[in-house]
Amino acid sequence: MLDGTRKLRLQVRPRAEVDKSRLERLLGTVLPGGPQEKVDNDASAYWLAPNDWLLVNPAPDIDSISSALRDSAGGATAVVTDMTDAWSIIDISGEDAAARLAEGCSVDLHDNAFPSGRYALTRLQHLPVIIHRLDDVPCFRILVDRSVAQFLRDWLGDE
Repeated sequence: MLDGTRKLRLQVRPRAEVDKSRLERLLGTVLPGGPQEKVDNDASAYWLAPNDWLLVNPAPDIDSISSALRDSAGGATAVVTDMTDAWSIIDISGEDAAARLAEGCSVDLHDNAFPSGRYALTRLQHLPVIIHRLDDVPCFRILVDRSVAQFLRDWLGDE
């Protein structure tokens, strides 16, 4: 089941000197500088590796700005790949959400250790995922490879 949320992967040649602020202005979102950095809940960007980000719901004209991305990347090779059909998004919320996720991952999801806006690249039920805490309800967003998303939905008890 595809969720329809647009997802793009932005990769800039490793070890390139990237003008991050210029890239951010171009994309209209903040690019996290490392794992577990707090992010905006609207147009989110997740750090995957140095010079490598997953953009969720990016600016609508992203397809027309490849050369501008290359310029913003200091002349380094910049690649934008449509990952919309490769990643699924699963949201889980409620009082028991953190406890349910804790059964399958090693990240401390308590309020003080994992506040709203925080995300982590981790494993959930042995699957590589991104877990993003959206608010204090708590509501968590899980990004996972779509080929195993149904397994994770079943484990979470999601209909």
